[in-house]
Amino acid sequence: MEIIEPSRLKLGSLQPLVEHLLELATDIDCDRRLSWDEDERACELLLNLPEARKGSFLHTKILCYVDPDCRPFRTLGTWFCITRTIALVMHRG
Repeated sequence: MEIIEPSRLKLGSLQPLVEHLLELATDIDCDRRLSWDEDERACELLLNLPEARKGSFLHTKILCYVDPDCRPFRTLGTWFCITRTIALVMHRG
């Protein structure tokens, strides 16, 4: 049986969001709620991805993730999961 290596995700345009999240991760073993400004900045970085053209599947997905009603549930760990999911969507095209 042949083992297929998964291809590496290309984070290119997601890099600013990844860097923002890494700056907030002071204790790698601890998840935490983001401040209003921290969460707002993450939303802004995600909404401004050049690949997320209005009406595209990616744009629709992003709008779900940045819904203001979901803000209380978006922790730092959640943001890392969101970033990974968006990277997977972008990778699959």
